[in-house]
Amino acid sequence: MEVLLIPTPNIMFWTFVTFGLLVIALGKWGWKPIIHALDARITKIRSDLDHAEKNRAQSDKLIEEQKKRFWLRQELVRKAFWQKQSKKRLLQEKNF
Repeated sequence: MEVLLIPTPNIMFWTFVTFGLLVIALGKWGWKPIIHALDARITKIRSDLDHAEKNRAQSDKLIEEQKKRFWLRQELVRKAFWQKQSKKRLLQEKNF
């Protein structure tokens, strides 16, 4: 066990050869697919963020439109209520 810890030229040579083969193998078969997958993921995330921003702007626009419609209908209901109340008062005054 102690023999393996002593850096001899033979062990250093095979370590460098093994490391070099590993780097070449990863470079040829490992890194390219990983880089392509990461690039595709970055593109998809950017696309999703752009799509989400567009959806958010559209939903904000729809919310404002719905608020305007709500207040317009609220005003119509209020006017109808007061017209009904005034007609009711007129009928009550005529009956007395």
